[in-house]
Amino acid sequence: MSAVTVSIPDSIVVAGGKATRMGGLDKAMLPIGLRGKSLLEDVIESCPGKVFVVGYPRELSTEINNLVTWVPDLNPGGGPAAGIWSGLARVTSEYVFISAADQTLSSATVSALISAALGSDGAWAIRSDGSGQPLCACVR
Repeated sequence: MSAVTVSIPDSIVVAGGKATRMGGLDKAMLPIGLRGKSLLEDVIESCPGKVFVVGYPRELSTEINNLVTWVPDLNPGGGPAAGIWSGLARVTSEYVFISAADQTLSSATVSALISAALGSDGAWAIRSDGSGQPLCACVR
């Protein structure tokens, strides 16, 4: 019997918001990530495979910037679904990990979601109120 190999999913990080709820402050760049970096940098470091960040390029460390491909939002102001659509053309894996840029994210959470998604159409994180978080998901 031969072993089945599963490719590592590519990742899409949606980072195209206008920061209107925070008076123009870019929440993704706040230094409140789990590793003491910006939220965006933490998300990027937790993402598997090729990482496509949809939105305008940010000033990141060279190390982090080398991990990503910046993708323009094809429909600016169109919300997260439009951002995901913009990134999908770049994805080459069967599954794709999707994340918002402005949330905390650990590698353990990402690994658990990928494991849960394999063999099905996908899996997403569950919020503390029991609802799903579609911007923290691994889907086919």
